[in-house]
Amino acid sequence: MTPFGVIVSLPLGHAIRLLGLGMLFLQLFLLASVFRSSRSLGFRAFCVSQPLVGVVWMSLLLDGTFRTPYLDMPRAYPSMVTFVYALPWAVVTAVTLILFVPTAAGLLSVRAYGRRVLLPDAIKEAVDFLPVGISFSREDGTVVLSNLQMQEWSRQLTGRSPDSSLLLWQTLCAIGTQQEADKILAPCGENTLLFTRETLEIDGKPYTQLCCYDVTEQYRVTQELEALNARLLSVQARMRQHSRQLTELVQKKENLNAQILVHDELGQTLLAQKYYFDHPEKTDEARLLQALRYTNRFFLSEEAQPTADDPIKAAVRRAAAIGVQVTLHGEFPQDAAVRALLAQAVGECAANTAKHSDGDRLTVTAAPSPASVTVSLTSGSAAGEPVAERGGLRTLRQLIEAAGGSMRVSAAPAFCVTVTLPEAAHHS
Repeated sequence: MTPFGVIVSLPLGHAIRLLGLGMLFLQLFLLASVFRSSRSLGFRAFCVSQPLVGVVWMSLLLDGTFRTPYLDMPRAYPSMVTFVYALPWAVVTAVTLILFVPTAAGLLSVRAYGRRVLLPDAIKEAVDFLPVGISFSREDGTVVLSNLQMQEWSRQLTGRSPDSSLLLWQTLCAIGTQQEADKILAPCGENTLLFTRETLEIDGKPYTQLCCYDVTEQYRVTQELEALNARLLSVQARMRQHSRQLTELVQKKENLNAQILVHDELGQTLLAQKYYFDHPEKTDEARLLQALRYTNRFFLSEEAQPTADDPIKAAVRRAAAIGVQVTLHGEFPQDAAVRALLAQAVGECAANTAKHSDGDRLTVTAAPSPASVTVSLTSGSAAGEPVAERGGLRTLRQLIEAAGGSMRVSAAPAFCVTVTLPEAAHHS
């Protein structure tokens, strides 16, 4: 078989040397791996011997190849090199492959040991894969362990790797917002980071732990909630103002209702007395005395206000008591709120007919439409003087407009009040 020295410069010889070089790299990797774990002294000595053997074998393979071939002198190799080069190339290849066996066995042993025992490399890899940035440093600030996430954020904040936790914390204090004694919220590009600092004692020595959390989404939600809270506070202030205004309106409305009640009761009684003095033959004295007694007891709070089944019919009867005959024409709405307003209008117009035009007839005509009803209240005679909207008429207008309607008053050719109300008035 062809000796190794003959093929040393051929591609086959190059392949054998590359095979030996790969073996040497694996032996060096085995040596580095065993010194990163707590293995026995014997196993460490075995792993140290492997690269030494590999270096000797590669020196033999490379010695004859890299001696200067350009000198004008015959080659002279050491006896050991001459022996190796005289071996068949297959034997040299077999020896190189045999040297792989203990190296591979050592690597398998290291791997099996790493599966049983927690190694520093495993701890570093586990810490590097954490989504949270974390670092541990000595009391003087020197970082002894830092994962990839903390290194990345530290470079963005300080422009350098996290080799000093004191420098990183000083930078955070300068650009961030202090949340608590050992918590800082800091911007980092488009992200918002929360840094926490804690002192730990490991093996009797103090260490500082820095943790960093990406709270960008939580911070955004918090900002939105703060904006919403500010808007809610503004709405609450407006609601309190509206509540105060509503209270004032309720008080005013109660006062208005009391004024209306006094006006109606007292006005009706006075008009009934006037009608009695003018037309004693047409007045039932017993009914007049009963009405006077009820009015007095009502103002003395000894009598409750009566309720009528139909306010329009009650208004017609009260108009008759003061000498005004009310004639109804058309179809009146059935909505209780609308009928109550129309009854108020009938009573007021009947009182004005008796007081201002000295009349005794009031014609009430209802003209309903799909969305509203228009009611004309016309006196049988013209008003003796221009009608000014004050007292009862002014109150009537306020009630009708508050219900979404309108009112028009005219004095010629006859005293007439035209009221337009929606079909369902919101009357409270």
